[in-house]
Amino acid sequence: MYPRIESRLAKIGMTKRELAAALGLDYEVLLLKLERKDYFTLDEAIALKRITGASDSIEELFTFLA
Repeated sequence: MYPRIESRLAKIGMTKRELAAALGLDYEVLLLKLERKDYFTLDEAIALKRITGASDSIEELFTFLA
């Protein structure tokens, strides 16, 4: 899981379904990516940062807990 992404979504009141739609992904695919069972592309990571208005760098945004 990516805690900074989760935190950012909560802060802006965006659901994972809304994020999936904004990224042009199926909801199930987004869940796989958030669970680290699949990878975000660089374009998806940049879009996620833009869509959520995150001020974190991409590296910080995609830091995860072991």
